[in-house]
Amino acid sequence: MKIYLRKISLYCLLFVVGLLSCNDNNDPIEEGIGSLEFEFNIVNESSNKFAINEEDLSSAIITIESETGEIVCDSEVVKFYNFDNSYITEPISLLSGTYKLTGFLILNSTDDVVYAAPLESSNNAYLVNNPLPIEFVISKDDVKKVTPEVLTTYESSPDDFGYSTFGFENVEIFDFLVTVFKYNEAISNFELTEAEILVKSSETTLYNGTVGAITNKITVNDNYPNYELTIEKEGYYSYNGVFTSDSLKKHLANPLTIILEQVDMVAYYPFNGNAVDESDNNNDGIVYGATLTNDRNGIANSAYHFDGDDYIEIVDFGNVIPTKEITISMWINSEQSKAQSQLMLCPNTDRFGISINYYHDSQNTNFFDYGWLGEGGNPPGRIYFRPEPFDTDWHHYVCISSISQSTMDIYKDGVLQISESDPRELLNAAGKELKIGSNDGFGFHNGDIDDIRIYNYALSLEEILDLYNE
Repeated sequence: MKIYLRKISLYCLLFVVGLLSCNDNNDPIEEGIGSLEFEFNIVNESSNKFAINEEDLSSAIITIESETGEIVCDSEVVKFYNFDNSYITEPISLLSGTYKLTGFLILNSTDDVVYAAPLESSNNAYLVNNPLPIEFVISKDDVKKVTPEVLTTYESSPDDFGYSTFGFENVEIFDFLVTVFKYNEAISNFELTEAEILVKSSETTLYNGTVGAITNKITVNDNYPNYELTIEKEGYYSYNGVFTSDSLKKHLANPLTIILEQVDMVAYYPFNGNAVDESDNNNDGIVYGATLTNDRNGIANSAYHFDGDDYIEIVDFGNVIPTKEITISMWINSEQSKAQSQLMLCPNTDRFGISINYYHDSQNTNFFDYGWLGEGGNPPGRIYFRPEPFDTDWHHYVCISSISQSTMDIYKDGVLQISESDPRELLNAAGKELKIGSNDGFGFHNGDIDDIRIYNYALSLEEILDLYNE
């Protein structure tokens, strides 16, 4: 195992963004950026047989973890500066919070490890007063100085200090900046957003992580001719770009700005003479027995009629259905209240389904399932309501499940009927087909269905009313 030599980053902390930390007194630490410097204290140097020329010391290899155990500086190399025979490292910028120093090695000018701070579980831990890890707090606009105690590595093994190796390779790296934006209709403007980022070169993964709603610094190996960037966010089209190392390095001065385009609609079935998906996503339906009929406005061949043994199937719809945020809008009339479903995918467990005018417990009931695991009662992933007496009129239903908003809702004719705060993520839909008008071969719908729209985000009340009134 090797410790990789890396140039110090301006911001070691890439992933812990905007967190509010606490100090030893549990007082909140003001959010911001502070600095960290290291001195070192050589323990019992005079007793060693091997003398180190202190003017030959060049840098330190440091490893730092966040309060939650996440590595934020992984074997970073920082230079020493000699001020009147006192060695101080160049400053490191960190977000305010609580951290632990978990590795500290000192190099000479030929990159030999000549001193090391022992870990508390090592054989040499008893030789110092404060073995690693050392906890420290970074405060906004403040400089924190940490002074680990080090011992010479002469005639000692890495294991004596608690390290697996003192070896390292010199790996050339470079940094670039990236910001990701999405459009927020509520404010009619673009805003920074989180997303997943993958950097590859051919089949080699160079970076895989999350970018925050800030300007993010990404560090990659500088040994590849091309860099393939993929940025993804659920509900948005993926960004894909290919850069040379020279073109990507230019984005250290000017951040690479990515604007993600929202995939507004997963599927749209207006049933205008067929079961084609008019969202341009090609999730076309295959009709089994259902016949074209008049829609709610009396327009011929603009809705489908189901007579109790018909359905429309969309193959592999489970591969495209949203898993965390979904809105379904549809127009329905029913000829009777009975055991029936209008939409169903994964009928057994981890279900997505809508069952309107379902006769249940001797009452007309409207069910919406999204991630429901099949338990009884009203568990996470299922909501239902029992409306006014059954009728055969056309009605507009909108069902919403949103992990981000922690809600499941059912609207009928533009009016909220029920809202619960216990949604569940849809986990096992991949490869499953969606059936319109049937619960996977039983529970067939009797009546008409029209204008099915499936979105990958939670519609606002204004958008719901627009659909109802169109």
